[in-house]
Amino acid sequence: MQNELERAAKAVRSHKFVRVISHYDADGITGGFVATKALIRAGLSPHLTMTKSLAPEDLSDYTDAGTKLMIFVDIGASLIDILEEMDTDVIVLDHHRFVSEKDSVIYVNPNRFGLNGMKDLSGSTTALLFALVLDDKNWDLAPFALAGAFGDRQHIGGLSGPNRLIAEQAVKKGLVTIKRQLRLSEKTVYDSILYSPDPFIKGITGRAQQVEEFFRTVHIDGDTEIADMTDDSGDMEMFETSNYINSIITLQLIKQGCEPETLENLVSDVYYTLPGRQNIDDLSSLVNACGRRGKSGLGFELMNGTEGAEAEASALREEHRSLIRSRLIELESDPPEEKEAIQYFYSDEAVINGAVAGIGREYLFNRDKPAFGLAVVAGKVEISARGSTKLVKNGLNLAEVCRVAAEKVGGRGGGHAIASGASIPEGKDEEFLKLADELVKEQITL
Repeated sequence: MQNELERAAKAVRSHKFVRVISHYDADGITGGFVATKALIRAGLSPHLTMTKSLAPEDLSDYTDAGTKLMIFVDIGASLIDILEEMDTDVIVLDHHRFVSEKDSVIYVNPNRFGLNGMKDLSGSTTALLFALVLDDKNWDLAPFALAGAFGDRQHIGGLSGPNRLIAEQAVKKGLVTIKRQLRLSEKTVYDSILYSPDPFIKGITGRAQQVEEFFRTVHIDGDTEIADMTDDSGDMEMFETSNYINSIITLQLIKQGCEPETLENLVSDVYYTLPGRQNIDDLSSLVNACGRRGKSGLGFELMNGTEGAEAEASALREEHRSLIRSRLIELESDPPEEKEAIQYFYSDEAVINGAVAGIGREYLFNRDKPAFGLAVVAGKVEISARGSTKLVKNGLNLAEVCRVAAEKVGGRGGGHAIASGASIPEGKDEEFLKLADELVKEQITL
């Protein structure tokens, strides 16, 4: 992989202008930010575009007579054969399913080199490796790269491979600090249970009256701040409070039938930036909300320290979380339809379906089946599919399921074994679901 990274750096140094295209989620936006900042520092003039998807017919939108170098971040893995034909230098920094490789395309993908693109490197941390080959001074971009990996949930269960090495170096360089604490995302326990959909406590999350009653019943002070309950706080009372809250939430989730992996992750290593001590998980969720709500550029401004960006991003995140919470609450009483091997639901907004499918499968739905969320958007059906580590170990590969089923109905699909997506023509959803069900049945051995 080092040779390919050095090829990329060499190609960059022979250009002045570069077109950068990245995905629009947390991993893509942070990866685009890392690559763009590194290119500017190297004396280039980058033009960054963040997009939801990339189809062959879209490529002409990003090229003009002056474009001689294109860099794709967290996107492009499925189009290597087509990118080869472009009359420009092409660099792809992606971690999605490895399809093919071409000598004319400089292609840095962990899956090409014996690594796991679901755990070992994300699009953003791959972009960081590229930035470091350009200049070792780009280590200061590591916290943003880690935010992208966290957005793809690569930290759940602990970082591995190059991601872990990046985090260790970031700590040594004084860029990041790690605290072991409850994995609750808001400032206080009350706000975390009320507003955050993860963890999702059935009958309680998102409902103020029920949250207040729950805290009264179990004798929890909702104003307790999460940051005060770290393993190194030195406050024994807070340590005991943290253990008690963890026990209470764990009992609730056991009642919901959650898997051991979910319960184990309630307490985890939480990464903070230095200076400033911003929770990197928090940064990741803010950037992700910007992309999902159609303001990817705001995510860039947030990382760039633009005044007012954090407040605006926070408002977008609450808007996004509210939609996710509302759909999950609806699915409590009206659960997904089930086929023999999969479960599925429809939503009005495609951008929430990945989160709803993932959180719902983890806390509410049938844990033995992957969840598919569908939404009709502008003449197409957009699909998000989510599985689990357990299902993947048993043979599930949603990237293959989405690719094959989508192509058979005239669409496109792909992603990772555990999380994938597809876009198909409107009216083809029933056929797609039937094909997906058959494919999953063939894959999984329970």
